[in-house]
Amino acid sequence: MLYSLHFLDYLDPINTREISNDEEYKDGQVGKLIQVYEEEFPDLLQADLIFVGCREERGARRPRTLLNGPDAIRRHFYQLYHWHSDLRLADIGNIKSGSVLTDTYAALRSVLNELIGLGKTVIILGGSHDLTLAQYHSYVSRKKLIEVTAVDALIDIQIDSTLKSENFLMEMLTDEPNFIHHYNHIGFQSYYVHPKMLETMLRDRMLARLYLTIRHRLLGGEHFSTLIQDPRLGDAGEFTLRALYNDNTGGTESGQWFAHFDCIRT
Repeated sequence: MLYSLHFLDYLDPINTREISNDEEYKDGQVGKLIQVYEEEFPDLLQADLIFVGCREERGARRPRTLLNGPDAIRRHFYQLYHWHSDLRLADIGNIKSGSVLTDTYAALRSVLNELIGLGKTVIILGGSHDLTLAQYHSYVSRKKLIEVTAVDALIDIQIDSTLKSENFLMEMLTDEPNFIHHYNHIGFQSYYVHPKMLETMLRDRMLARLYLTIRHRLLGGEHFSTLIQDPRLGDAGEFTLRALYNDNTGGTESGQWFAHFDCIRT
């Protein structure tokens, strides 16, 4: 092996018999083919895609019943069939939870930093959204410019919240020096978020471009707004419409709009 294994101190091996309920995996199933850190550590140089679990949930203050999320994911994932024999998989176990939240961040960051240095693609199983901070700082330590994509109904920049999972994006997006070239957010649901959220992101120059997918259903000709009415944005910023497409082939009585806006003034 041409890499350091010092990060093994941060990892717990997994028990595949427990995950499979003492059943053997069939030929072709992921659980039969994946290299797993159980008794021996996988050869990372022979892996293309690496999985690591993290049970850390203190940033979201979730019930302790959810702390075995990584193995719950593995239980179903390992039963799937692996169609791409040229893609070699490895599972290096679970990050040990630290005595405090920041200790877990540091452990995850160290492991990711080693794997990124090997040029590997890593998927983190389990944990709360604030673990994204550890991912981000592993790239910061290498001064590597990255593009971030989040799939979430919420935009986690609630600066008044004491939960790290609800405000970690503010630290990521305002960190100096900043190594985020583009931030993409998919799945934003406006009714879960205060209308001032977009205004804040515009004022702080976090938002430069906005893509919207909007579903319309006309009810008796009544007027309704699909985004934020103009007074709520006020002088904070201005969007210009670049592209608009309507798809009415969805099989329902409502069409679906796809809109692309550029921010031209903040």
